[in-house]
Amino acid sequence: MTPSRLRRAAGAIHQALLLLQWQLVRRLPAPRRAPRAEAVLVIPADAEMLTGSKGDEAMLLAARAMARSAFGPEVRLLVACSTPAADARAHAAGFEPWRVWGGLAMPLAFRRLLAAARPTRGWVMGADLLDGHYSPVTALRMIIAADLMARAGLATRFLGFSLNEQPARSVCLAFRALDPRAAVQLRDPVSCERFGRVTGRPARLVADTAFLLPPAPLEEPAAAARRWVRAQRAQGRRVLALNAHPMLFPAAEAAAGAAALADALQAAMHDVAARRPVSWLLLPHDERASAGDLAWLDLLHARLDDGQRAFCHRLLAPPAADQIKALAGEVDGALTGRMHLAIALLGQGRPVLALAYQGKFAGLLRHFALPDWLLLEPAQAVDAAVLTGRLVRFVDELPTLTEQVGLRLPAVLARARLTFAEALP
Repeated sequence: MTPSRLRRAAGAIHQALLLLQWQLVRRLPAPRRAPRAEAVLVIPADAEMLTGSKGDEAMLLAARAMARSAFGPEVRLLVACSTPAADARAHAAGFEPWRVWGGLAMPLAFRRLLAAARPTRGWVMGADLLDGHYSPVTALRMIIAADLMARAGLATRFLGFSLNEQPARSVCLAFRALDPRAAVQLRDPVSCERFGRVTGRPARLVADTAFLLPPAPLEEPAAAARRWVRAQRAQGRRVLALNAHPMLFPAAEAAAGAAALADALQAAMHDVAARRPVSWLLLPHDERASAGDLAWLDLLHARLDDGQRAFCHRLLAPPAADQIKALAGEVDGALTGRMHLAIALLGQGRPVLALAYQGKFAGLLRHFALPDWLLLEPAQAVDAAVLTGRLVRFVDELPTLTEQVGLRLPAVLARARLTFAEALP
């Protein structure tokens, strides 16, 4: 058996064991719960790094802000972690790390420690993990955690997640078995429709939690990036933030696809410059080695000539999520393959040209009634002529697109707040 088939077989066995143990644990009597002060347990999108993705950081900080707004600044905040690095980041963000994750015995261990910690609320940050595309095991753990929290009497909710066209079978099964007291919330209308179709259970349409993240004062080097952006705009140039990564392509094609995209974009930037005054802010949004933001931007930057680099500013590491939100309000728009960078731009009233993946960007753009031509499949984007044409159109229509985003933004923010409706005063 090949290594890939072995991994798939091991993953299938792990999923089956989790589902079996979950059903056994559910038969145990619910622990008695003495009343106590409000305490929120957050199940994050990434228990290993916690905030390696700035999108994960944005959701975590927004959830913290909502909890403190609802229950006061001294509310107890816990977050599930699985590594010392995650523990350290939890402490820095004002959370208590809660070490119960991973392993075949996760359902039993989770139930036992839940009884000991006695939180009052459970918030699950599913993001784009809960369809099982990246890891069905991780998705199952998150659904199992939500079920056990609801059964233990916690006010439990998913904070808004998306679903691709083909969610894992084990995930669909788990959602069908999920305790009905756990509130399921989808972050875009396309995902909400898919969820109802594949699970047969109701869900509420919200918007991503990260829309609620307030921008922060900029520190260096993000402050230098802002100065550069303002100087470019003072010269009458449009400034677009730029970001992509190898995960836009299937794993077997990731390296070749990333290289082809960098080549196409270098050529497109040259052609766009001959037709429109555009400058580029190369903005990483993920510092995980496997995700490839920094490596891809290095790849692109190496392909640029001196003339192109004169109209580019490159950040060598992603700023904090709330500083990215502030920078998003400085540029005119973005070409991005990162959902949460797009959310930062849209949340600041700026339109995006999206490098789509797994059919998930369509739902985000539908929140703002934006046209479908703003979705660019990675297979299309590696064609420099197609990419140039789409970028020129994007620049030309920026005033209209910006107006449209501004018109719809209040309603989207209201949907984001609806995520926490029962908790907010």
